[in-house]
Amino acid sequence: MTKRIPAHIFWPGMVVALLLFTVATQTALLMAAQSDGGEQIEADYYARSLKWDELQALRGQSKALGWQATLGFPAQSAPSPEGRTVEVTLKDADGAPLEALTGTLELRRPSLVGVASLEPLVAAPHRPGVYLSKAKINAVGLWDFTIHVHKSAEDPTEVFMAEIRQEF
Repeated sequence: MTKRIPAHIFWPGMVVALLLFTVATQTALLMAAQSDGGEQIEADYYARSLKWDELQALRGQSKALGWQATLGFPAQSAPSPEGRTVEVTLKDADGAPLEALTGTLELRRPSLVGVASLEPLVAAPHRPGVYLSKAKINAVGLWDFTIHVHKSAEDPTEVFMAEIRQEF
């Protein structure tokens, strides 16, 4: 003889079980949604929007120069707490290496607000047109690299900008 749960206990118990299941799944979804820090809001979006025309002009100027920028990651450069070495190779429109420039390497995550890292570019010794920087790449995924190049440290006028998306 099998014992059955009486209907006046089974059906209210089923309703309670479904409600508890719903609460548990909603709690799990809420925790997952908040795991990346929550909402990503640009701190001063209005100021950034005012610079849009300048940014577009610089992009046009960079394209008109015909310079090329490529990223490289040396094999001996394993990720470390200080960052990972990034090689930036700059060439002019004719393919000749660009020397005696200064600049910075800016890293952003497309999914997050703000600059993750802003590091100087240092000319590599005995390698014309190659500049080195330490990139603080601390997670797997997409990264946006923006290379800002200036004529010299004394003249901070930005002459070239390149934007490259890389996945790790």
